[in-house]
Amino acid sequence: MNKNKTILVAVIIIAIIAIVAYFLRGSLGFKPNKPSVQVNLEDYPKVQAPKHDSPFYMVKADNFTKLSDSPIWVATFLDYFCPHCQATDKALLELSNDPRFKGKISIASYFFPLNNNCNDIVEVARKKRGITSNNWPSESCDLTYFTLASGEQYQTLSKDIFDKTSRAFAFNEVSIARLAESYGIKDYKKNPKSEILLKQMLDAAREYSEVGSDPQRKGITATPTLIINGYFIVGLPTGLEKKTLESIFLTVLEEKEKK
Repeated sequence: MNKNKTILVAVIIIAIIAIVAYFLRGSLGFKPNKPSVQVNLEDYPKVQAPKHDSPFYMVKADNFTKLSDSPIWVATFLDYFCPHCQATDKALLELSNDPRFKGKISIASYFFPLNNNCNDIVEVARKKRGITSNNWPSESCDLTYFTLASGEQYQTLSKDIFDKTSRAFAFNEVSIARLAESYGIKDYKKNPKSEILLKQMLDAAREYSEVGSDPQRKGITATPTLIINGYFIVGLPTGLEKKTLESIFLTVLEEKEKK
């Protein structure tokens, strides 16, 4: 009887130790290398890195020379009024600080406002689909020009704008002008540099105009569109942005190691 009790106590102790170890493992930040979401990169078209480099980087890899030389490189085409862009942007930033990827990743932002007034690519794409209305907020153009004029303040400003759009902040000509003033930016609409930068970013998008199998949806016409180590990815599963990106990053690193 005593022997049975001893065995039972030992089993209980082992079980408690296992449970405590499991939770400590998570709280101390230990993460398995195997991602919880599996992604087959063969499902995505393979393309080259953009020829037109963006001056707006969320993060640069150690010993950075150019985007495509980084172990993991990302070109992300985004619009501020796109909620999926905000979720993707947040996931990218969090993963760039993950010990598995820190110092190995470069993320370049390409602004792609989805309003016809400043983006002729979107206008052409909508006409191909028989869409004549332009119901995307015109403030998308204003916020893009504003950001392009922000220079080194880009990262802080971009986060600020995404935070405001997520809280349904009323962006209009007056509120944008006030925000610009708070950042010390004037005449962002008439800034020749901003116009040149936007043209360069749209030209970068045009490089992929023949990518895709659907004639009405070829190229970059929606956001977020990401190019990760040459894989052309339009959108990520809602709510699984971080897990999906984690899977992609681990896979491309593995590809690099095999070469």
